[in-house]
Amino acid sequence: MTLDLIINFLHEHKDELKQDYHVEKIGIFGSYAKHQEKESSDIDFFVKFSQKSYRNLTRLYDYFEKAFGKKVDIITEHKNMRPSLRREIQSSIIYG
Repeated sequence: MTLDLIINFLHEHKDELKQDYHVEKIGIFGSYAKHQEKESSDIDFFVKFSQKSYRNLTRLYDYFEKAFGKKVDIITEHKNMRPSLRREIQSSIIYG
């Protein structure tokens, strides 16, 4: 799995992500965004939902893990996010 393949997938499935999972904005951060991934690396996503719910989040986890065949981590955007985490994400995020 490469960053380009992930970005292409997000672009190709943009309408589906918006309609079925209520994803307003999505980006990749962490090892994949920094081109430091290993075979064992998970894929880190930063997601803003238009309708945030536990159901949308868990369904998106399942969808991505099946689509990419890898473990994923999803961080959702919220106003009470730790400043250090926000800075870490902003330093490497690539939006899809």
